[in-house]
Amino acid sequence: PAFAVKHWGYQPHEVGISFVGVGGKDRYTPFLRLASRFNIPYCIFSDGKNSDIESVNRCLQKAELEQYPSNKAVVPIPNEEDFEAFLSQPEYLDMLRDMITDYEASSKNLDSQSKAKCRENLSRKSAAEIAKELRNNKTTYGARVGDALARHPDPNKRIPSHIKLLLDSIRPIT
Repeated sequence: PAFAVKHWGYQPHEVGISFVGVGGKDRYTPFLRLASRFNIPYCIFSDGKNSDIESVNRCLQKAELEQYPSNKAVVPIPNEEDFEAFLSQPEYLDMLRDMITDYEASSKNLDSQSKAKCRENLSRKSAAEIAKELRNNKTTYGARVGDALARHPDPNKRIPSHIKLLLDSIRPIT
């Protein structure tokens, strides 16, 4: 939702849009059936691994809906990545490191010297390690990611490309 607000300039619920976490790649079916039976437009933003797409397609099939790639309501993350790896692109790494540092400093009441050491340790972590940190702490960092990326110096990079694609695909529904 944070990216939607930044992209559209209004809250999704103001125009009747809900973002629903289904709890995993195999759990779309009841939501898809509901959407189908009540003619509710939907979009799926999925991790891009082949196994994830296969799971999404099984759910679509159970709900008697067109499967990806024919189904344009499915927007998978490119390069067979998951969301955390997708976010851990080089252009976002420093912002993610800062976000993690700020959280650690706040939650552990770190003094400025300890905070600097924390940031220094994170600066040595690779993109894969940052993605793993995000993956292991989804609920901790989930809402913070949008705010962190919103500070990107290039306004065109404040919302990652495939998230923009998803938000633009929803826009005609509004």
